[in-house]
Amino acid sequence: MKRTLLIVVLILAVFAAGATAGGKGKKYSLLDPSRLPQTVMKRLLQDGQLLLISEDAKGKLELITGGILINKPPKEVYDVIIDYEHYPEFMPSTVKAEIVHQSPDKKIQHVHYVVKFKFSILSYTADYVLKTVVNPPRGMRWDYLEGDLADARGSWELIPLDGGKKTAAFYSVYSDIRTINWIVKKFVDATPGMEIAINASTCTLVLKSIKARAEKGPTHKLAQ
Repeated sequence: MKRTLLIVVLILAVFAAGATAGGKGKKYSLLDPSRLPQTVMKRLLQDGQLLLISEDAKGKLELITGGILINKPPKEVYDVIIDYEHYPEFMPSTVKAEIVHQSPDKKIQHVHYVVKFKFSILSYTADYVLKTVVNPPRGMRWDYLEGDLADARGSWELIPLDGGKKTAAFYSVYSDIRTINWIVKKFVDATPGMEIAINASTCTLVLKSIKARAEKGPTHKLAQ
């Protein structure tokens, strides 16, 4: 088991390096799917979720990327991801999610979220807006716009497998939760690894929730 884990880590390190080496500015993903053969991608995801974590030189979290195999085509997975109105039904900790602004071509969306989160003894509510740039049906990326967070960014990358019958879904996320309130900041600063733990937990839960929703299928028709 240890040898298998080491091989997986080394493989991911090689392909992740291609996505981040020499890059300047913000990171939206730690993996470059174009450099990872689909046969390898499928084999890795069949064994469970993947998780990559990037920190800066000072040990501060920069981004987390997770991957999961979903037994549905990318278009069906994408439709679940943009179904913000129904997030409270299946997305963990989400109280509300809605589009509050959209460009005429619908490529840029401002999405308002209200999230109630509990991790160990820490609980908080965050109200914020993300600016999302969509690329249907291959995914999207987003940046923090306004609200309770100081910074948030991430992306979805949906890669077709098995002739488009399945999807390798990669979710990347970073949220700076320290600015929500002084209690959260004090707790996170005093607990080594807590910021990574919260973001990693969020990443894995979101991936599982999207997979379950996509494979089950929505109980309503999506608006076209």
